Formats: sequence, C-alpha cells, structure tokens
Amino acid sequence: MTAVVLAFMPAIAAGAPKVASTALCGDQVVATLVAPDRIAALSSQSLDPTLSKVADQARALPVMPASAEAFLWSGAEIVVGSDRNDSKTLALMQRLGAKVMRMPPQNSFAASMRQLREVSTALGVGDAGDGLARDAEIRLAALMRAKPAQSVLAAYYRPDGGSSAQGTFINEALELAGYRNLAAELGRKGWGRLDMETLVLNTPQVTVTAFFDRPGWSLRHKFSHHPVFRTLMAENPLIAVPGALIACSGWPLIDGIEFRPPARRGAMKTTTLNSALVAALALVSAWAMLLGPAPLSFSDLLHGLWGEADLRVVLVVREIRLPRLLLGLIVGAALGLSGAALQGLLRNPLAEPGIIGTSSCAALGAVLALYYGWAAAFALALPLAGMIGAALGTLLLLLLSGSNAGTLTMILTGVAISSLAGSMTSLAMNLSPTPYAVTEIVMWMMGSLKDRSMADVMLAAPFVALGGLMLLSTGTGLNALTLGEEAATSLGVNLRRLRLAVIIGAALAVGASVAAAGAVGFVGLIVPHLLRPLTGHRPSALLVPSALGGALMITAADIAVRLIPAGTELMLGVVTAMIGAPFFFFLILKVRKAHQ
Repeated sequence: MTAVVLAFMPAIAAGAPKVASTALCGDQVVATLVAPDRIAALSSQSLDPTLSKVADQARALPVMPASAEAFLWSGAEIVVGSDRNDSKTLALMQRLGAKVMRMPPQNSFAASMRQLREVSTALGVGDAGDGLARDAEIRLAALMRAKPAQSVLAAYYRPDGGSSAQGTFINEALELAGYRNLAAELGRKGWGRLDMETLVLNTPQVTVTAFFDRPGWSLRHKFSHHPVFRTLMAENPLIAVPGALIACSGWPLIDGIEFRPPARRGAMKTTTLNSALVAALALVSAWAMLLGPAPLSFSDLLHGLWGEADLRVVLVVREIRLPRLLLGLIVGAALGLSGAALQGLLRNPLAEPGIIGTSSCAALGAVLALYYGWAAAFALALPLAGMIGAALGTLLLLLLSGSNAGTLTMILTGVAISSLAGSMTSLAMNLSPTPYAVTEIVMWMMGSLKDRSMADVMLAAPFVALGGLMLLSTGTGLNALTLGEEAATSLGVNLRRLRLAVIIGAALAVGASVAAAGAVGFVGLIVPHLLRPLTGHRPSALLVPSALGGALMITAADIAVRLIPAGTELMLGVVTAMIGAPFFFFLILKVRKAHQ
C-alpha cells in the first residue's frame, strides 16, 4: 500500500513543488515568502486573527486541519511544521515521501533569524527570506537606539495566569523592550504561572498581557477577573500585546517590542541633561578663571582676555589661567568619554581608561623623559614622550590580544601591560641618580594643571579631538552590544571594528591627556556612573554627557586644589583619588550585593 502511495504522489505534485504547513509559525513563513500558487495548504490556525499575522492572506489560500491525508491529497511535496503538536503528521508525511522541514520553537531572536534563512533557502526563496530577516534586524537595531532603561519591572501574563521566564522568547522580547521580567527575576525558567501572592509581594511597575483579545479566554479563566489582579491592573500601566504578535518568536515579535514601558524615573532627555551640564560647566569655568594669587575682578578678567588691560593682567589671564582651564576641560572630557565608551564595550561597571594600559604606558613614557633629562632640554619632550608611550602601549595591546580578541582577552592583556609599565616606572624611580629626580617623577605622576601653557593645550587637543570623534561614532554599536555579542553580530555590528574604534579612540584621548597633565585617576569611573541613570542606561546617550561631566569634575577638582588650605597647592590626582577611592568601594559593594 505504501508503495502505491509513493508512486501516486509525484503524479499529483507534477510541476513546481508545492508547500504545506502544519503549524502556525510555519504558516507565517510560508504565506509571507512563497507564491500563492505553490501553497498546497496551511493549517486552520492561520484563520484565527488573534493568533496569526497572515489571517487575511490565509482566507484566499487552501486552509485545512493538519493531517497527513489532507496534505497528501493536496499534492504537497514539502511540509513545514513543528514537532510540538504535529510530530506524528510530520513523521507520516516523511514516510510517504514528502520532504519535511521542522521548525522547532526558537527562544532567541538571533536563532529565529537563522532558522528563517535556512527554511526560506530550503523552500527556494532564499533571497526573500534573507530580505525579511535583514528588515527585521534593521528594525530591531532602530528600536535599540531608542531603547529605554532596562529597569522597569514587568509581569507578563496570559488570562489563565500563565507566564514565561528565562529561556523563552517572550522573556527575550520583554528584555529587548526595556523590561525586567518578574518571573525571570524570581529565578524561574521556562513556561509557568504567576500566582496572586507572588504578584502582590513583587508588585510590578507594568503589566504586559497577551491573548487577552482571544474570544472566550477572559471568560473561561478566573485569574484575570480576580479582585487582586484587577487592583494591580488599576494601579499600574497595562500594555496589551495582541496575541498575533507573540504567537511565534522571530520577525513577528518586532511589532510587539515596540510596546514600550514608561520612562525610568529620574531619566532626562539628553538635550536637557547636556544643557544643564553646559550651564554648570560655564559657571564653574568662570569661577576657575577668577581664582589665583592675583586678585582679579570679573571686569579685569574680560579685559585681560581681550588684551585691553595691564600687561601683567593679560599675561596672568591669557598665559596662565586660560591654558590651565582649557587643559582641564580637554583632560576631563577625554577621561569621561573614554570611561563611558570602555564600560559600554566591556559591559563592566568597574571599567575605566586605565584598564587597557594606556595610562600606565603614557606615564612610563613621561617618566623616561624626566629620567633621561629630555624634559629639561626640550619643553615639549615630556608630553611627546607620554604620547609615544601611549601609542606603543596600544600597539602592544592590539598585537598581543589579536585582531579578533574577545572582551576578556583584551582586559587581561591590558592588565598585564599596565603591570609591566608600572614596574618599569618603579624601576626608573629606583635607579634615579638623585632624590630630586625621584621627587620630580612622583610629583608629575600625581597629576596637575599648574603652570601649563598653550603649547601643552595645542599638543593635546588634536589627539583628544580625534580620539573623541572615534568614540562618539561607536554609540550605535555599543547599544547593540548590550544585547550580547551574538545578538549584536546578528544585527550587523562588526565587533572587531567596534573594539578597535573604542580602544584606539580611548588610547588617543587618554594618552594625550596623561601626557599633558599627568596621571589623573577615577574620572572615567565616577562620571559615567553618576550620569548613567539620567540617560536611560543607553550607552550612546551617555557618551556626550560623560564628556561634559568629566570636564566639569576636573574643573571643579582644580578649583578645590586651590581652595583647600594647605602649605602648598595640592596635586590634582590626589583630590580625584580622595573622591574616587570611596566611590570605587561603594561600586564594589553594590556589584557584590547585586550578585548575591
């Protein structure tokens, strides 16, 4: 009998191979990608408008219950389905000679896109499938650029009380949309339920519902009509996602991701935050220009800047205070911007510019200039040697870690280079011929803006500007990287190019800063952390505020070194370390608590 059927099928299916689907996800792929004259049958699920995105197309196509007899008679040579509900049908169709392609449920967007490309290629419509996948990836990338803070607690439920936790595509969709999934936060996995007491004890900020529009569900189940649940729905925002959007993982899910939660409390528009930082920076800069041994008024300051005052006033304003202010702004912006970019690249809240070894290598270069007396012979030898040291350190980092190095490899390589540069610096201090040379090296390594000239500013500014532009260009890639390296790659992000841009950009900016002002620590660690909650935790939105915040912090710290009563002016690096070390301890305790 089987032989008779196998001989009968080619006669029915003569011509272009026809496709049938036994499951809803297969329906959506087949109806979207395959020409109507090639579709032998779809499953009856595709007629349900609350579940299927292709209900309108399905009405004009052959639709029948999923059965081997129906598909056999329809002339289907290719059958697309899932083992979850129709494994016997698929197995029988395979025995009868049909080509069977299984589409098991995928629990990540990237895996769904791979599956879509594989199935469309097997169906002979590879270009259409690839185009659909690329369109979905582009749309997801655009959504990620406007992604809100991932700190809004949401409870996903179906009217029967069902929910989803870790390892489900619903959980990934919630995270992509900027939610923290309550079920996942509770450590649960897979598909399960959220009982009333759990909801009351962990009151979500947002309730996300699905399949609520399916006829009969809300009447059949008591969960959605319970007084407790109704109270929660009345007190918290409700986002009703049509069941059609999340019946299958993959490209249909993109429309569901667009249902976004309320903005995080305390989050500000980037333009508002930047305007506030610029205003604060202007006030602090004016204060910094008025401070110094020479008692200048604001009028003296303005006339000195325009060169219309006494010669001594002009010299103090133009040649002493203005270079000091400008260099502080440049150094602070470089450190703050580099810290924000590195924390986004390494996805590590404790990352800062020193982690890649650039600061240590720049310091080593400057120390060598002091050790060998080049700094005394040539005024710009000190910053030039520091920049050469930073460049060599970055080159060594890229050579040792490799062009396709992962995040962990780069961190370990940077730590090793930093340790090596630190030991060489200590060796130079140990071998210094006089205690005066040691004192000069130690004082320079503490960092200072005192007595810098416009030559230092002009030397550092181009390299900081070039590095800053490279770092600012990485915003979109850093946003995608928050989803993980695999997801970022699926969105078209070139991770190798992104890493090189951040590493080289940070090396240029930080190397020039250290070369001109000495080692000033903690700015790149503190500033991004203080501003991150105000930017919605988006790496791209944090870059410019971190540059402005870094400039503000350095300028304020430079004011502090002149105001703190001491026998001599404090070093800038000492003040930033006094602020940064306790803050660093606080971050360590915070991270430790989060992992407990």
